[in-house]
Amino acid sequence: MTTNSHPVTYQSPRTHEPPLQLLFNTCKLSIRRATIPSRRDSLRFTSALSIGLAVLFLIIAVGISIIKIISGGIGMPRLFPVITDAASVFDLFTVVPVLMTAYVCHYNVQSIENELEDSSRIRGVVRTSLTLCSSVYLLTSFFGFLLFGEGVLDDVLANFDTDLGIPFGCALNDAVRLSYAAHLVLVFPFTGATGAVCIAFIFPAAIALRDRYNIATKTETILAILKIVLAVLSNAVAIYSDAYALINEKKA
Repeated sequence: MTTNSHPVTYQSPRTHEPPLQLLFNTCKLSIRRATIPSRRDSLRFTSALSIGLAVLFLIIAVGISIIKIISGGIGMPRLFPVITDAASVFDLFTVVPVLMTAYVCHYNVQSIENELEDSSRIRGVVRTSLTLCSSVYLLTSFFGFLLFGEGVLDDVLANFDTDLGIPFGCALNDAVRLSYAAHLVLVFPFTGATGAVCIAFIFPAAIALRDRYNIATKTETILAILKIVLAVLSNAVAIYSDAYALINEKKA
């Protein structure tokens, strides 16, 4: 009897296909970057670059919208939702998880404040960050809806996989997707998307409810319970909408 002495190596299934290979490599790069220990102040360059990439994405979207407005390629978008059945009502709530986790970064405030030479600067840092993020969010949503109208998808990046109807449309599509992918890789250590709801809502609320030193007021206890309920409902809506979309896709 002979045995095979060749070492067994693991190879991810179907990663030889270009799209899957790109996704697989991006995930590996993101996880590897997240595991590299570094101080917050050493991330200032990558943070600035990530903001620049987000602004680049916004500039491209705004530029395409302006070009299509001038050429008459954009019609009047629908301003109000069309409610036809229960499913369309639930579709309105699919934005709730996005809004809840959009600003999940407050757990970085204390560590950043500790590393500032002047801790009083933290107020300006927080206000500037919120103003910048809010501006990018609002402008992206406005011009994304203006550009794609009723055809806008839940993930607006998916819209940049179609013919934009302008010169160099394919190149702009690639630029948008690559810039956003690089942006996610750079900001991954700050966000931790999979644990956003737990970090933002459930963990702080659980600490308040435990109240080890009996210092929590009745109002704080009620707010902690509401935060947990809100987190559970948000996840339930997100899971339901995804499951409903998959079921309808299979039926179609």
